[in-house]
Amino acid sequence: MGYKSTGGFMFIKQPIAIVLGVLVIFTICFAGNVPVAQAASTNAVLTDEQISGLWDLEVKLEDGGGGICTFYFEVENGKLTGLYNGNLGEDVPVEGYVKGNIIRWEFVADKSQIVYKGDISEDGTISGWVEYECCGPGVYTASKQ
Repeated sequence: MGYKSTGGFMFIKQPIAIVLGVLVIFTICFAGNVPVAQAASTNAVLTDEQISGLWDLEVKLEDGGGGICTFYFEVENGKLTGLYNGNLGEDVPVEGYVKGNIIRWEFVADKSQIVYKGDISEDGTISGWVEYECCGPGVYTASKQ
């Protein structure tokens, strides 16, 4: 009738594969009625309480600059808020998030957008990269006081 059959399963394989794929994704995301965002955060290395507090950061910029600054973080259900203290200002509000072992926060200081992204290690340290709108990219390491 307008199509050529090559064994009977040719036109059934693709829809079955799609249905099975959707079922697998649905099962992974919603097994036990755990929301997707909550399921992703169950792989956290540190708890919200362990991340909350005062952190010392050493920043090294690609242009050779850098320095030491501190952040005070409060984390609740993965939402990060806090304050920056360093060369660019005092008590500057920061916002971000923690998802599993990934942490990200940003703020504006001295008319410059600053974004930190990093990984939380099992030893309780954080390391990653930073992008200063005014000064360019760099890397950082952080330890809790």
